[in-house]
Amino acid sequence: MVKMTENYKLRCALRHDDDEVRGIAICGNTGKIVTSSDKSIRLWTVQGEHLWKHTYPSPVQCISWIPSNPTLQSGGVSVCMKNVVLVWDLDSRKMVKSLVGHESQVTGIVVDGDDLVSSSIDGTLKRWRNWECMETWAAHEGPIQAVVKLPTGELVTGSSRILESRDSILKMWKGKICLHTFHGHTDTVCGLAAMSDRGILSASHDGSLRFWALNGQETKNMYGHTATVCSVDSLASGLIVSGSEDRSAKIWKGFSCVQSLEHPRCVRDTKFMENGDIVTACSDGLVRIWTVDTNMGDTPDLLVQRFNATIKEKEKVAEKPKVECVVNTDPMRFRPSRNMVDTTNLLVQRFNATIKEKEIRPSRNMVDTTDLLVQRFDATIEEIEKVAEKRKVECVVNTDPMRFRPSRNMVDTTDLLVQRFNATIKEKEKVAEKPKVECVVNTDPMRLVAVDIGGGRTLQYNRSVNVYAAAGRWLIENSEPFQHLLTIKDTILEATGQKDNIFVAPISHKTSYIPPHFKYLPERKTNFDNSIDYAANRANIVDHKEKLLTDSEITTMKSIYGRLESPYDNDPVFQASDIDLLLGMLSSWPPSRISHVIDITRMTVLYHSGANLLMGKIYPCKCPDNDVLMKVIKSNSQTKENLLANIRAVTNLFRSSWCFGWLQAHRIEILSSFSSWHLLGVHDAYSVLILNYAVLLIPSSPSHDGLYHILFAALEILRKNVSFDSKFNALRAVGSMLLLKKGLLENIGRDFVWSIILKASEGCSDSEFHKLQSEIKEVLGI
Repeated sequence: MVKMTENYKLRCALRHDDDEVRGIAICGNTGKIVTSSDKSIRLWTVQGEHLWKHTYPSPVQCISWIPSNPTLQSGGVSVCMKNVVLVWDLDSRKMVKSLVGHESQVTGIVVDGDDLVSSSIDGTLKRWRNWECMETWAAHEGPIQAVVKLPTGELVTGSSRILESRDSILKMWKGKICLHTFHGHTDTVCGLAAMSDRGILSASHDGSLRFWALNGQETKNMYGHTATVCSVDSLASGLIVSGSEDRSAKIWKGFSCVQSLEHPRCVRDTKFMENGDIVTACSDGLVRIWTVDTNMGDTPDLLVQRFNATIKEKEKVAEKPKVECVVNTDPMRFRPSRNMVDTTNLLVQRFNATIKEKEIRPSRNMVDTTDLLVQRFDATIEEIEKVAEKRKVECVVNTDPMRFRPSRNMVDTTDLLVQRFNATIKEKEKVAEKPKVECVVNTDPMRLVAVDIGGGRTLQYNRSVNVYAAAGRWLIENSEPFQHLLTIKDTILEATGQKDNIFVAPISHKTSYIPPHFKYLPERKTNFDNSIDYAANRANIVDHKEKLLTDSEITTMKSIYGRLESPYDNDPVFQASDIDLLLGMLSSWPPSRISHVIDITRMTVLYHSGANLLMGKIYPCKCPDNDVLMKVIKSNSQTKENLLANIRAVTNLFRSSWCFGWLQAHRIEILSSFSSWHLLGVHDAYSVLILNYAVLLIPSSPSHDGLYHILFAALEILRKNVSFDSKFNALRAVGSMLLLKKGLLENIGRDFVWSIILKASEGCSDSEFHKLQSEIKEVLGI
């Protein structure tokens, strides 16, 4: 059982491939894990030992565990590749079955009793029995992206959102009958998990996690990620883990985020092991295992750090000024003291013993092998010996016994250390002593509620006691840190059906009543523009009478169009040659036709492979002249058509976390290049860009400098005579920054901002705009 007081630490990192790791399958209680990358799968032990690898000619979409059955004595794993499901036996490590029947890419498979049920981007579900397809039914109008089996027997499916379609993107099934539809997500549902018998968890491209009751009602909306949430999983204890394109895996307890595990790239998949450890699949090619077991948390890097710190401390103790000392030459009186400074040889012995105890079976897939650790240690010892050689000093010996006196430079004896320690403890106990306060509690049993805190622990809550006081008292009695106060408070409120109506305004610090959640604030997801007329775009690039492309380049462009226009490929894969061609066109085409190239480029960066390849070409860029995209923005924003295309292209970059660094590095240049937005009438697109920047900078900007820039840009929109849609986006940006960044208005004044907001609302009859304005008014405490 994982306790709230324990934080997850990295136990080991396993190198899968140079490609991104896409999927994880925990193989029941076999002690094995299967991971998949673009075109391969690997089998590992839970300790990190690599057992087996198999390579495929086509991308692997997903993998899942199949428990033991008459055909698979020790269980197996299903590998979904294109429109086929391949079933492997883990013991023999051979493929035993191939399930063929879907028309398009298979996206998931679950075990349903003795059957298997598979999902596909063709919108259908298929039931397989004895490896034969028994039935097929159309489940969604759009591509199905995820499927999960509930403990109660139902299936839940999540799909992509189809514009202008009323079909729900989240459904529950009993056989072929749809029991419930779930409404709330505004974009593709790409991850699902069953939360014991309590309900369903869903992860979406809209940046949110949601918890649904089994009757189809949304009960919790969890915000914390700043980009697409790719995956979600849960434990029976209620602990939740999610992975996102914002380069983090977040751990949730009581539907509140309690820890964030940072990664260098997108976290594509997350899974809990049976012992509570977490496995994450990252786009940097590594599989990471995280644990709360402190006995397993010492990585080789941490061992080296501790050893170096020990050496440094010993050197400080050994460095003493020349002192006069008495030497007792009586051999009978000499005996080693345990207070003596450790010699290098003794340190070596201790370190080797530690390594032997911590040693894991060597694997070339482990990040730090024992050999590498020994090399680092030898280098450290060699450096220390060089330093010690330089520090040899002469010792002046005074043999006069009358002149002996203790030196404050001498090492403290054990008795003195014990005395100091006891005195320190006594002092701490005095500080910790608090006067006892008598508390009058209504013990009426009708008012007592047993609140399940998790981990087998219960809080006896009396309804007559303030919920914050009850939560704080429970934390003190159970030696839990106060950082969990809000989590315990929310758990009590949920169990008792009460509402928390206390809110402190971040600007005025006044206490006022508001609903538990604002409807419009804060904005936590970025927006993008996927509207394009492919036929018109193709006519201006490929079929134009003035040919600017060679025959081979035309073939490449047609291939790009084919992948973008496919109704079944929800995540098309682009090649480096595709991006090279687009960048070459951006740098050479005339201003009169370049907007069409910008438009097709902005569509490719909506997908992770396109965004990743583009950023690899232009960022980080040592030579500014090589940043083709920034050059196009600066030199081709003078006409309305080109300016609109550039703003939309930059807006779409917010879809992928790979672009966040470039967007922040060029923020000032980008907004300066778009300064003519009002004159050229592209205010709607510009307001979406400003809102995206607010969402990006709020959690990532330690100072207020960047936020001030975006705040004034949003206020500028509110002061202009533009559409109320543009003002609505700007108002959400302002409100989100005020709500989440305390102290932002200290230098510009609350009244100044409020006067601009009031002026912007003049003549507006839209009720949604005025509701948002009222929310900001409460945030300001006006």
